[in-house]
Amino acid sequence: MYYDLSFNADDLEPFAARERSAAATTLGYSVVATNTTAVERLSAKDRCSSSSGKEAAASAAGAAGGSAPKQGLLQRSQQLTQLSRLTVALEEPAAAAQLLSAPANAIAASHDILAVQPLSERVLQQACTSMDVDIIAFDLSRRLPFRLKPAILQAAVKRGLHLEICYAAALREEGSRRSCFANALALCRAVGGKGIIVSSGARSVWEMRTPHDVINLSMLFGLKQQQAKGRRAKLLCRQPHVALAGAVISRLVCTLADSPPMMVTLLMPSMAPLSPPPPPPPMHNGLTSQEQAAILDVHNLERAKHGAASLYWNYSASDAAQSHLSSCPGMVETSNTGDGENLFGICCLGYFNVSHAVSSWYSEVADYNFTYPGYSLTTGHFTQIVWKGTKALGCAKKFCPSAWGYLECDYYPPGNVLGAFAQNVESSTT
Repeated sequence: MYYDLSFNADDLEPFAARERSAAATTLGYSVVATNTTAVERLSAKDRCSSSSGKEAAASAAGAAGGSAPKQGLLQRSQQLTQLSRLTVALEEPAAAAQLLSAPANAIAASHDILAVQPLSERVLQQACTSMDVDIIAFDLSRRLPFRLKPAILQAAVKRGLHLEICYAAALREEGSRRSCFANALALCRAVGGKGIIVSSGARSVWEMRTPHDVINLSMLFGLKQQQAKGRRAKLLCRQPHVALAGAVISRLVCTLADSPPMMVTLLMPSMAPLSPPPPPPPMHNGLTSQEQAAILDVHNLERAKHGAASLYWNYSASDAAQSHLSSCPGMVETSNTGDGENLFGICCLGYFNVSHAVSSWYSEVADYNFTYPGYSLTTGHFTQIVWKGTKALGCAKKFCPSAWGYLECDYYPPGNVLGAFAQNVESSTT
């Protein structure tokens, strides 16, 4: 049985949440935790709501051909169990003390898992030595504001806490990837691989990996092979309140008896030995899963430079793009779907790099006048890519008898809306 205890829920579109939960079932996960992040203090809006869990469980059940449960915070489908998680980012010890107050305690108790993300060395020491939490999380995608001292971190492991590595940061842009590997190696060295759990931190389907891929990544992070795979053992739990697959789960995940705590993708006692990973998903609308991920990554990297939130993949938009390309219309951006549209074409090669296609659209930034924002035929591809109001995209690729190859991306909601450029197209922050 495999676990992923960090699905990022912040600012996630409902479609993306359902799609991600369904993908978790397909990839072989049995338990996932949807993570909500709060900064410094808790408020009523941070209380867990069962509605989001029901919606995610419904999608997973639909993917498995089942039906969603009708009640309960801990949602359960035929193949996927949903947990709720709250992560509190703290910089001041005084804010950490607020977590112990009665109102905050009630909010934290409404979640199945409670995690803290230290933003200072004082809070890290407090979390490791005295705070009643399940997970200590780190933003490994950037330089940490403190040193990972073995004595402090080992104190947390001795108390039964878990130190989390989220691997999604290792799949993003180069700077994030470099920091993630360096910080993860330092963390694993500090505790000798003990007490480490590995979660995805995925914001979209394209940042999720199979359990077998996670095991391989964990070895690159510095875990030994036996630690990365986990091994069968009796489970000991604190504050048990949920029965799952013949084992009892506490607010988090249980500590292995006769072996150090391992990663989240643990093979439970009742499960058969590791099975081969599922086959890769088939090509969709002319694009492999790797090409779809590359398109999304380049878009989100360029959008981040301009203060725009990350996009998620929309299969309806991808189908609309494929419908337009099916007639090989040439370099005419007239799909008439109401979505935004970018079109790339190249002749006579029989192949092209989709990342380079997206980069060619973004290169129009050199001609855009941020002082006098507005639409131009020479910069329309760029402004659509970084348009802050756009939330999703879907793309298709096609090679035509004319020897031309095309990539079309459709965007929803559409960008390039007249009169809205100033608030939707920001100058680069890098």
